[in-house]
Amino acid sequence: WTNMVAEAEKEAALEALAYTLVRIIALLALGYLSAKYLLPPGANKGLGAYVGTLALPALLFRSIATLRWDVVDASLVSAVMLAKLSALGACVWLGGLITARPAPPGTEMTTGALLALLVVSSDDMGLGLPVIQALYGADSRYVGQLFVIVPLTNLLINPILFTLLAVGCARRAAKGEQLR
Repeated sequence: WTNMVAEAEKEAALEALAYTLVRIIALLALGYLSAKYLLPPGANKGLGAYVGTLALPALLFRSIATLRWDVVDASLVSAVMLAKLSALGACVWLGGLITARPAPPGTEMTTGALLALLVVSSDDMGLGLPVIQALYGADSRYVGQLFVIVPLTNLLINPILFTLLAVGCARRAAKGEQLR
């Protein structure tokens, strides 16, 4: 009997996940088609400014202000941040390995920083939040962890990445090289 209940719970979780992924893909397609065919060219700039400077920060602020800090697992948040920092270091190292030789100064650093930016800066809010809510429920403690991890990534990891990019570009500029 308990095996049947566990199997039903797994099936319900997979159905919720599939439904969530279909909704995400449909929203992405709707956004693309709207930007391509429905909205005038100037609307994208205004909509992006509204979402990036007002709507998303307000959502994050409200979520963090109402977060129950007693359910935040510091060891889980620390482990995720350590994994992201490790991935950053591995990508910068890999960038040095895959850069063609001879390379202008700073090329290895910019290649590694771009790789790290692609690997570490995932869409935790846009994709992660709906998936976590579908699998664990909207009141899950993992939702709270996500609202701590995203700002920490923006505060700690992104400045490192952008500094590496700027230093790499400055080294190239000092030698008169242009980025391609």
